[in-house]
This record gives sequence, C-alpha cells and structure tokens, in this order.
Amino acid sequence: MYHLENNQVYVGFIIDLNYKNPHLFPYMEFQRFKHHPQISKVLEGGKRVAYGARAVTKGGFQSMPKAAFPGGAMLGCSVGLVNLPRIKGNHNAMYSGMAAAEAAYAAINMGRSGDVLESYDAELRSGPVGKDLRTVRNVAPLAARFGPFGGLVLGGFDMWFQSIFKFSLFGTIKHGKTDAQSTGKAANYSKIDYPKPDGKLSFDRLTNVSFAMTNHEESQPSHLHLTDPACQFL
Repeated sequence: MYHLENNQVYVGFIIDLNYKNPHLFPYMEFQRFKHHPQISKVLEGGKRVAYGARAVTKGGFQSMPKAAFPGGAMLGCSVGLVNLPRIKGNHNAMYSGMAAAEAAYAAINMGRSGDVLESYDAELRSGPVGKDLRTVRNVAPLAARFGPFGGLVLGGFDMWFQSIFKFSLFGTIKHGKTDAQSTGKAANYSKIDYPKPDGKLSFDRLTNVSFAMTNHEESQPSHLHLTDPACQFL
C-alpha cells in the first residue's frame, strides 16, 4: 500500500505464477486481500478511482536472457531487471538504457552497424544492474522451497551476508521449474470458494475494466494473417 496526496492510496497485490492449485484466481485473491482488517480499515468509506493489472517479470538474475541481438537490444523489464525484495525496477531500467546508449554510441563511432552490442550485455551483468540483481537472486528460489516465512528469513540472511562478504553461502540457486510446470492438475485440488464482491471494497472484473483507463479503436485491422484459413488448432 502506497499513500498519496489528497487522501488517496495505491493498493497492490502480487501473486507468483508458480502456484500449485490451478483453481487459484489471482484477481479474486486481490479482492479478498482488500477485506483484510489492516487493509479494509484504510479503504472503508473511500471511492474507487482506477484499476489495473500488470505482469511483473521478476525471474531475476538467473532468468535474464541475452539482452543484445543483431541490430537491437532489450532494456528494463523486457530483460527481467526487477529487484524483487524491493519491488522496484525503474533504477535498473534507467541503468540499462544508459548502458545500451553508451554501447551503441561506441559502435557507431567505430563504424559498426547491425551487429550485436556485446559490450552492452556484458555491462548489464557486471555493472550496477548485475550487482543489484545478484545480491537478491536467491530470494525467490528460497521462498519457493521453504515457503514465504522461511524464504524471507533465509533470503534476508543471504542478502545481509552478501552485502558484507560479497558472496553467497548458497551460491546461485536455480528456480527449478517453470511456472507452468509448477501448476498441478485440477482434479487433484479443490476449488476455491471466493466471497462474492460487495461492491464497496471488492468488485467484479467487468466493472473494473471501465476503471482501467484503456481505450481501443474498435475498427483496428487484424495484424494476424493466417496463411491457411482452414487450419485448425486443438
């Protein structure tokens, strides 16, 4: 929860996509979260003014793809540069933009064009961004293995230890599974009975779409063209 001016607040809720129960509904988990006593006491009597949803690419240091390719580069969240414990990525996005610009400028001065900015990818991993993400790289894998509380304790210790001794006793822990592989079969889990939205603190999805401030031109042409319209997908 973030407090703003004019007696306003932002409320957010992040759900990892490696949940086991396929019946889990992230949207409704957030609606239920707003009824927690510590949250509802702030929101009660307030007015909903905006709604939205975001995907947080927070795989961290272990999940970073190669950020440079012939003639281009990926920056910020497209490389997954979010610092998960801080829930912040703007600083790393700006650092990545600076590093890419410097690498491109150097390449242009050398008369290069259309090749791979290898120096950008190297700087991203060894510079301020890499150092920031390496320090927190084990937090998510530890939480996945030892639960939120155990992961918080071990992850906190790991970050503290690294800030002093510059290495981790855990090394680099891999994520192990993809999010899709972590989700179980529906038949093995019970459905979740979510409370019906009350229209005051919690709301249905269709109503909240109108508060998402998204606008689309209805007559947009289709950008997807099938080479064989008769092709069927299962």
